[in-house]
Amino acid sequence: MKLRMLVNVLLGMGVLLIAGILFLRLLLTEPQLPPTAKQIGLTNGTVGRITAAFSKSAPKNAAFVQEWLRTGTNAVLFQVENRHEFSIWVFPYAKMDIKGDFPTNYLTFLADARSTFGIYLNPGEVALLQLPELPAHGLSRATFSYSRSTDGHSLPDKLRRWWGEGYRFLTRKPPENYQLFYSDWFTQ
Repeated sequence: MKLRMLVNVLLGMGVLLIAGILFLRLLLTEPQLPPTAKQIGLTNGTVGRITAAFSKSAPKNAAFVQEWLRTGTNAVLFQVENRHEFSIWVFPYAKMDIKGDFPTNYLTFLADARSTFGIYLNPGEVALLQLPELPAHGLSRATFSYSRSTDGHSLPDKLRRWWGEGYRFLTRKPPENYQLFYSDWFTQ
């Protein structure tokens, strides 16, 4: 009888200890905030490797790139900050929404993406991203997507992911477990 009561007391204390640890962790853990994207101006976009890859992925994308090149490679410059405690990959495609006389949205790409994987950001890191745009008037907003990096930035890690990421790039599907983040509305 005494042994059973001792076991019950120890189990109760263990449960209280675990509950206390979980409660303290909940109180001490800051909520994870999504990355921020702040529009900081306009620029002439970079015509790099990602431009050719985007152009080859679909006839509609080739027409977009040709129009973008014809109109002067205008790009919106965004400052993106990773506010997570882990590294992320910002997907190399984004969507531009435009409100105005003729509302529209279209798929575009990160002109200055260093690779077809997108842009790698460490915790707290800030990067400038160029998002190609076609001339338009009205309020605009960009929608970006990102996923948590489960591996590093080294060549072996990239080679290990090559097939999956290549397929996702060509099919314009975001990586698994992706999250969206938005810029503020801005005028062009």
